[in-house]
Amino acid sequence: MVGRKADVGVIGANLMVRRGRGNFDAASALPQVSPMNFSGSPIEGFVYIASIVLETETALATWVEHCTAFARSLPAK
Repeated sequence: MVGRKADVGVIGANLMVRRGRGNFDAASALPQVSPMNFSGSPIEGFVYIASIVLETETALATWVEHCTAFARSLPAK
């Protein structure tokens, strides 16, 4: 959480990331990335990243940095 806004989290073996509506399609198109789905329909702006994509510290850090920067760019609640 950044400023009371979700940015990244772990759900099972996947990383849940918030990329925002503007980055959602591009993120969803990447290999091993799928729309986040809790209730039977995708949650816009959030995706799951399979753990195989995050096998290096660099890969994980890159995703976390992008998502944290996005969360920081949002207006305060």
